[in-house]
Amino acid sequence: GGDLKDSASDVLEYIREERRQNHESLREVIRSAAQFAFQKGLSSAKEGSFQMGRQCVSVKRGRQGELPNGGVTLATSNTGATLYVEPTDAIPLNNEAAKLAAAESEEEAVIRLALSRMAGACGESLLRLIDAVVGVDIACARAKHAAWMDAARPTLRPYGGGGGEHQIRLRGIRHPLLLQPSLPDPPLPPLVGDAVAAFSSRFLGRSDAAPVPLTEQKRRKQQHREADAIGANRPPPPKSIDILVPRGTSVVAVTGPNTGGKTASLKTLGLACAMAKSGMFLPAEAAAEPPEVVWFDRILADVGDGQSLQQSLSTFSGHIRRVQAALEAATPQSLVLLDELGSGTDPAEGAALATALLEELHRRAALTYVTRATTGR
Repeated sequence: GGDLKDSASDVLEYIREERRQNHESLREVIRSAAQFAFQKGLSSAKEGSFQMGRQCVSVKRGRQGELPNGGVTLATSNTGATLYVEPTDAIPLNNEAAKLAAAESEEEAVIRLALSRMAGACGESLLRLIDAVVGVDIACARAKHAAWMDAARPTLRPYGGGGGEHQIRLRGIRHPLLLQPSLPDPPLPPLVGDAVAAFSSRFLGRSDAAPVPLTEQKRRKQQHREADAIGANRPPPPKSIDILVPRGTSVVAVTGPNTGGKTASLKTLGLACAMAKSGMFLPAEAAAEPPEVVWFDRILADVGDGQSLQQSLSTFSGHIRRVQAALEAATPQSLVLLDELGSGTDPAEGAALATALLEELHRRAALTYVTRATTGR
């Protein structure tokens, strides 16, 4: 846990004050002994040392008896040429320091135990408070993300519920990750000085909060200059697309040549549905028709190359394994996304396999969105 204040208890405050006074007395004794040893040529060190948890001075072997009032040898250097001697006057002070340190640790343990019991007594309330704070923080993050992307609030409908002619209506939508490089940098977080000033003004009724330090002002200006420099070289936003799936449709197949945007559209649809379920706004147009998606209980996807050398899986075998997992997990309210279905094998066999899989998914899933490259024949 964190450090405890002196005022945590009267006993702790008394012990720490005693420790401070004892430390000052001990430091003065060690300083005086170390300077004497240095001036008399007994040691090459002007300061004291710390050995075996006790403050002492270093003295050349054979000359420890020349210290005023003598002392006790605590340790020897690796070479054996130097002894670490605890002056006689420092012995009771070192003993008291160890005693007070132990007393402080014991009192801190008592205080922490009492605080833990107090927290435990209202543990459920604290957990609810944490959940509430996290919920507010997540909501604020969603709002900032929506404002940053100039996103639109989607309408989320239950599968088979009311609505217009489309179960999926995404006009002018862009893939959020492709859109991000063209956007200005997200707003900078408030500086410590700004946050303190805002808190003091709103909750403490004070308007005399300390100004933002000059170093923080310079840092903020530098960050803005860097952001402006980056903004001058930002790429244009990606082209938007329309994804419209009529009600009652259970399978959508997107075909076309490679690099035509099929996979990007599939990923955009999957991300849009996941973002809507998470309470996020979508980077789509909303002037005429706001975005509308269905609440899918599961979003199952096979995107990318499923090849695995460790598991001795070819590209085709990897796809088949993931498609099989999607078939087993699909429900009548699931969205299934399959990229390049039937690829990685003979085109004729792949087409036959894709047809059989789509027929089965037509019966099992709410909506299957599949892409497949055309061969030009």
